[in-house]
Formats: sequence, C-alpha cells, structure tokens
Amino acid sequence: MKSKQPTIEDLQHRVNQLEAIAKDASQVKNFYENIIEWIRDGLWVTNKDDVIIFTNNAMEQIAG
Repeated sequence: MKSKQPTIEDLQHRVNQLEAIAKDASQVKNFYENIIEWIRDGLWVTNKDDVIIFTNNAMEQIAG
C-alpha cells in the first residue's frame, strides 16, 4: 500500500507547527540564559578538555 503524499497545505501546517516550536524553544532558552547571567554566584562551564566555554557576569567579576 502506497503512502499518501502530503499536500502543500499539510506541509505548510507542519512548517507552522515547527516555527511555533522553535519560537517556544527560543523563549525558554532566553529565560534560562537570563537567570544564569544574573545570579550572584559565579558560574563557569568547561568542555571535556577543561577549556572554559562560558562564564556568567558574576564569575567575570570574581575572576577579573
């Protein structure tokens, strides 16, 4: 049995759904980035080789 080919309307609906998901994900990302940036505790993140890949504002103030 052959599967039905999606119509332009089906594809546009899916694109709209994915755009809404991307917008929601971006808002969540911004929310957490703001929390991390403005907490008073210093925070740094390293990769597996212990190279610092991120510091928040508080850590920059502590480390100079």
